[in-house]
Amino acid sequence: YTYSKKNKVHQIDLSLLEASIDAVSAENMGVTLIVAGDILKVNAQTPVTNIEVYNVGGIKLLSQPMTDGTIDISDLLQGTYIARLQTADGRSLSVKFNK
Repeated sequence: YTYSKKNKVHQIDLSLLEASIDAVSAENMGVTLIVAGDILKVNAQTPVTNIEVYNVGGIKLLSQPMTDGTIDISDLLQGTYIARLQTADGRSLSVKFNK
């Protein structure tokens, strides 16, 4: 879904609303997210190759390759977000987290 606001086009991924799972389920799949101030640390049994962060409205706020298991989330305001993780074995997993 795409919409524009104030001359900016935003892409909304509506599948996130259906695909996100809670932290307990993610941990059962071998994934934990830890927020430490402005750093999001990703621990996973299978290496994570890429991460995307969306707000709860489905707007992508950041996307980057995972190199050291951490990402800087200092640009994000306090709130609830959805991290979509892509693993080396081709799986995709969406997990909610709070900053």
